[in-house]
Amino acid sequence: MEMNTGAVDLDARTAAVIAAGMRRVATADGEALHPNELSLIEDFEKDIPPGTQPTATIGDAAIRSIYLKSLVMVALADGRISEEEKDVIMDLAQSVGADRGDVDQATEDVKREFISIFKGVTHFRDQVETLAAELGISLD
Repeated sequence: MEMNTGAVDLDARTAAVIAAGMRRVATADGEALHPNELSLIEDFEKDIPPGTQPTATIGDAAIRSIYLKSLVMVALADGRISEEEKDVIMDLAQSVGADRGDVDQATEDVKREFISIFKGVTHFRDQVETLAAELGISLD
């Protein structure tokens, strides 16, 4: 089974690795899974066949980028990235050969995408304004 993630196809085992990382980030702060985190993870997992073991390695740069962005998206799903989540993301990043610069780039890319999606939304305005300020982006 292949999953389409834009220009990159993920096999089920690789998708399972990404999902396992997402779950690890979501539980990093010791709090119950935020509904937004859970929804994001479950949506990603829906196409992974039951029982698929997360045994693939992530060596390809494009897949590594998807992995890092997926981890950051889960961390940001509740509106902030906790220190515990940052630590887990860095550990997982290093385990696939990524470094702080790769994590920083993934974080910036995800924040920019969130801002573009939620720019006109008023419900999450505080979070959008915070992200925009961190990136030096005007919402006007």
